[in-house]
Amino acid sequence: MKIKYLSGPKSGIVEHVNNTIGSTLVAAGLAEHIPYKNYIERLSETAREGSDVSNVNPPSVTGTVWEVTTAPRSGKVILLRKTGFETARIETVEQAAAVGAPQNVVKQFKAMLEAPVSELPQMLADAKRAAEENDRAARIREYATVNAARA
Repeated sequence: MKIKYLSGPKSGIVEHVNNTIGSTLVAAGLAEHIPYKNYIERLSETAREGSDVSNVNPPSVTGTVWEVTTAPRSGKVILLRKTGFETARIETVEQAAAVGAPQNVVKQFKAMLEAPVSELPQMLADAKRAAEENDRAARIREYATVNAARA
């Protein structure tokens, strides 16, 4: 919502604010509602605010990322396949093999499914550390490839 302040330290300033705040200020007589010229102006103003906190879309990943983790509520071991903006939840070794998970990921997933619950936190920490190391190594290889191409 675009408003023009009528009083106070911001008197005369036109500003885009949250609809709730704008409606409150207009109702109190401290501001005047200014309609947008067209939808392009409205979209450009709202885009400046950034993503809404209620936006739960996962960030985009490059390529395919495999992650063995536990479900937040049940604590059940699951395998996540992240591609672009899409995340698939895999619950069995058969499903993992069917969707083309790498053998090392399937092996790790199977080991965690068969492990006692008391060992899962340490296994998850080790898996996360290994995944971070693999990611770092992949970024180093990519950097080296790009720099070699430039030379």
